Amino acid sequence: MKKVIHTLLTALILIGFSVILVAKDIPLVSLKLSDIEQKTAENSPRLKASQKETEAFIKRSESAKAQLFPKLNFEGSYRYISVIPEIDIPIKGFGSLKLGDNTNYSIGPALYWTVWDKNAIRNNWLSFKSQATSKKYETETIERQIMLAARVAYFQAGLANEQVLLLSDALKVLQAQYEDIVINVKAGAKSRMDELSAHQEVIIKMKQLRTARSYLAQCLDDLSALTNEKYGDNPMVPFSAGIIENLPKNITSPTLFLEIEPVDALIKKFEKYKKSKLSENHPNVISMEELAESAKLLSKSISSGLWPKLQFSARTSLDYPNGPKLEAINQNALGVNLTWILFEGSASRKKSQENILLGEAQTEKRNQVLRDLQKEWQKLIDQLADLEEQKVLNEQYVSEAKELSKIVYSSYKAGSANFIDVQNANYRLLEAKTQSVKTKFQILVNLVTMASLAE
Repeated sequence: MKKVIHTLLTALILIGFSVILVAKDIPLVSLKLSDIEQKTAENSPRLKASQKETEAFIKRSESAKAQLFPKLNFEGSYRYISVIPEIDIPIKGFGSLKLGDNTNYSIGPALYWTVWDKNAIRNNWLSFKSQATSKKYETETIERQIMLAARVAYFQAGLANEQVLLLSDALKVLQAQYEDIVINVKAGAKSRMDELSAHQEVIIKMKQLRTARSYLAQCLDDLSALTNEKYGDNPMVPFSAGIIENLPKNITSPTLFLEIEPVDALIKKFEKYKKSKLSENHPNVISMEELAESAKLLSKSISSGLWPKLQFSARTSLDYPNGPKLEAINQNALGVNLTWILFEGSASRKKSQENILLGEAQTEKRNQVLRDLQKEWQKLIDQLADLEEQKVLNEQYVSEAKELSKIVYSSYKAGSANFIDVQNANYRLLEAKTQSVKTKFQILVNLVTMASLAE
């Protein structure tokens, strides 16, 4: 007897040692939510594109603003003409007089300034400035969206990881029960039917576990697409790091062990948003407001074109020739130019009305966005209240299902229950645990969605 016990202990030690060696050869990937958020923000082409567009709109606004100031040019011209006009002088002996020279040039600085245009240039600048502001808030909206996408993808990986862990635990229980039943069948205490039924349950759970591991790999692929990071080698068969040293038997060897932050710790991190309020100044709403303002300002700028425009100019230059005198002179000139559109077929008026209507349309879009956000916020609050109540009930159900599973199997071993009762009890326990985990992760998704909409 002692020899048998010694042999069994030696075998268990060797098995445990071999599992540890296998685990050491498999990489452990530990994912932190903060790292996923940071890398997603750093590697998002959509966010980078929006940031570049924002910079471009700011430069356009600055360019439009520069038109408010005087414009200083350096102007120069050169011309060669082959035939010089001449006039005959009606005095005997004087002949003719050339009016200029073959070579002509003028060079010097010139200043231009729109003195008055009924704020056409100013309103045009303010319109572009509102567009730049709108783009800035649109970029902030995108930042919130990709942050939400990163968090949800991380939670999906966490849920998949927990499901792998739960199925692994369930499989190990079934494998232990099957081995126990095989011993009892050999001893004549249980039937062959129970042995086959128990083995079929093991096979079913192995298939479910393989599917769950495949889905976990897909979740990691989704995270890789967001962060531009690679997790393990393909094809991936990941496994939860929760049971590195106690894997179920006869499963495909993992390509990596995955460690994700505990769901309860994540809920605690985001639970402050339960008491938050919807941001009435959500960046998406402000972006729409700025677009509406831009259209209105552009309308004012266009309608100002119906009024007179007064421009001032000043120029000093070195000119050659000085009329018929073949000499260079310094020429100074001041000028005032008045422009007033008298008829254009109502083009400016219609264009102005077009932008007024576009501004009103943007205002209505803004109202619709705010209404949609308010509806979404209320739905999140209602769902969260329901999920919190489910969470409490799930915890109670899991506790009772655990106890019931133990009682049923003990009764089965004692011969007072059927194996079908054992199967039902195992199924209810796994279903209770799975539903409990799903509810917690759904709470997390609701909380981070509220975080993306909160003040």
